[in-house]
Amino acid sequence: MSLSAEELDSINADLWTMSPPCQPFTRQGNQKDIEDNRTNPLRHIQREMTKMKNLPKYFFLENVKGFETSLARDQLISTLKQCGYHFREFLLSPNQFGIPNSRLRYYLVAKANADFRLECDRLITETVVNQSPTRLIAEYMEDKPEAYFEKFLVDDKLLLKYAEIFDITSAESCRSCCFTKAYSHYVRGTGSVIQQAAVDINEIYTLFRQSASNEEKLQQIQKLKLRFFTPKEILNLSGFGKDFSFPGETSLRQQYQLLGNSINVDVVAHLLEILLSNTLHSKPIC
Repeated sequence: MSLSAEELDSINADLWTMSPPCQPFTRQGNQKDIEDNRTNPLRHIQREMTKMKNLPKYFFLENVKGFETSLARDQLISTLKQCGYHFREFLLSPNQFGIPNSRLRYYLVAKANADFRLECDRLITETVVNQSPTRLIAEYMEDKPEAYFEKFLVDDKLLLKYAEIFDITSAESCRSCCFTKAYSHYVRGTGSVIQQAAVDINEIYTLFRQSASNEEKLQQIQKLKLRFFTPKEILNLSGFGKDFSFPGETSLRQQYQLLGNSINVDVVAHLLEILLSNTLHSKPIC
């Protein structure tokens, strides 16, 4: 990061949005916090902000759960206060907005020289809209011929090796786990898979555990017809428009990687509305 205060001033932006590297704060990462060099760009921005004359009116930041307890967060808050910003912090997930997906993330919204009507001095973890019933996974699935989904079937090797740790959902379910950039490549903790067959999953797993050979086990677990969510289905869950698509040269693996590093557009849209319009339902949520 090499932009100086003068260069940032010349841009004269109204809104800054940022999502700094999350690895210094994740459970799977090294958790080195500000000792991780990947926090340097954020720290550089903070230093330059204190020298700027044309600070942005609005500031929006997204990161993983864990950022809220970091020294990087503390330093950022200190800078925002020094620069005259009022701010609010959130820990929110799409399933709080009626979306059948879990993706808990930290959000910070800040505005210069103006406070929020949302009066709260602590981390907000409740939904910030009137919550509607969680919708079914089916509403986000692609309407394609069965043959289209064959390339998304979980292969036999993964079926046999990870049968006991799959997070399995279905079209009639109201839940799915957070999708990571390793989705479809790794199984543990990377996102849910869809059961396509209308069979009793508990019965299948009972027979699976009673099977004497790997061949018999595989025959049982195959009956579920487990497949990965398609990139389009993850896009749908993430709030991207129906017309959104990846460039043709983007491989399937690259699409999953990009989606794993992405945001939920619906959640961000609600928070930007709070930031920019300063409106919220009249009853405080704190």
